[in-house]
Amino acid sequence: MEVFTIPHQGQHIVYFPFRHTVLLGNAALANLVGQANKGDVSALQRLRDTLGDKCDVDEPREDPLCVCQQPGPFQPTTVSLFLTEDCTLRCKYCYARGGKSRETMPWDMVTGVIDRIFDNAAAARRKLIAVNFHGGDPGAVWPLFMRARDYLRDKERDLGIHVMTSVGTNGVLDQAQRFWLTENIDSATLSVDGPPAIHDSYRILPDGSPSSGLVMKTMEHFDQVKFRYAMRSTITAESVSRMDEIAHFLCTNSAAKRIQMEPMFPRGRAESGDVRAPDAHEFIDNFRKARNVAAGFGRTLSYSGARLDVLTNVFCKACGDSAVVTPSGDITSCYEVADAKDPLAPVFFFGRYDLQTRSFAVDEQRRARLFDLSVLDKPRCQDCFCKWHCAGDCPAKVLHAESAATRDLPDRCLINRELTKDQLVAALGRD
Repeated sequence: MEVFTIPHQGQHIVYFPFRHTVLLGNAALANLVGQANKGDVSALQRLRDTLGDKCDVDEPREDPLCVCQQPGPFQPTTVSLFLTEDCTLRCKYCYARGGKSRETMPWDMVTGVIDRIFDNAAAARRKLIAVNFHGGDPGAVWPLFMRARDYLRDKERDLGIHVMTSVGTNGVLDQAQRFWLTENIDSATLSVDGPPAIHDSYRILPDGSPSSGLVMKTMEHFDQVKFRYAMRSTITAESVSRMDEIAHFLCTNSAAKRIQMEPMFPRGRAESGDVRAPDAHEFIDNFRKARNVAAGFGRTLSYSGARLDVLTNVFCKACGDSAVVTPSGDITSCYEVADAKDPLAPVFFFGRYDLQTRSFAVDEQRRARLFDLSVLDKPRCQDCFCKWHCAGDCPAKVLHAESAATRDLPDRCLINRELTKDQLVAALGRD
């Protein structure tokens, strides 16, 4: 039995994650749960008697729905291609310092990686692969982006294996690029920080000029052709009090159903201190306001660490089940650690694409160690009701926070707990 109690307005939420059951009880029930959790057999029997048919505490525990096991041999059928380190923006908080380098993936590497993904799918008799384009920004190497998509289409036709494509884009596109993207890519995540006055404070072109005009035109085109996309906004100390305004702007200027807001995390370019992370309490309070605004428009506002609908032992696929290939050919499991000079590269880098042999050269022992990033190996998480949802939170951010010289970091654990608790309260039908 795994059960958690959370104080709430003078009572206690009693939560059985593997039974998908949320109850509201008094202090006596919470105390009974605590005794049962400590192995008190008589308390467990009294808990059974108290709950009756409301929750079968003896039901065999389910496995987490998105459980990650120790990875098998590296034979990916999903890959993220970081085509370049270059970018068409110079965002002030960019964790990757996009545009600091123009290193771009050579064509032979693009085709070689794609060939391996198709080979793996054919060997496993799978009829679907997935390719995500990221960076940098693919917009900085548009001809290569187009050529890679054409190559995927040729392989798809020749082998009868379908390809699902997605892209992370900053939206800095001309009209021809917008039309091409919506006709050739299946879905996108568009980064936009809200009204122009906010967006253009951080997301600027290389010459320092604003980017919002181009991004708005991209958003308008996406909606006109009913393209499938979500939006992501980065929240800073300066913009946190305007999260409801940001939500209203996005809902009134976009048809996207899903909006994600994340507190800025001081890595990369943001480590200079020019942009500050929001206070966790302010983020929580203003997220709640923004969530209500989005709900009024029939939209969903999300945050990566609060996901009651997910039961998992890992925050993301960075824990051993991801394949991200950088422009230089390194293989990393984490989008946020894509530079070989990053202090966290020894944790997340586990191989290279070899141009000579046109194959992946992987350190399987290092890759297997990524599974140690599972929540099962985090003692501080074992008694937390978020354990099977945030799963210990973003491993790159956690490791960076543990080693960072500065403590000016958002308290993501607090944010995770409070916003997940909100979802539990909503499940109770209480406000």
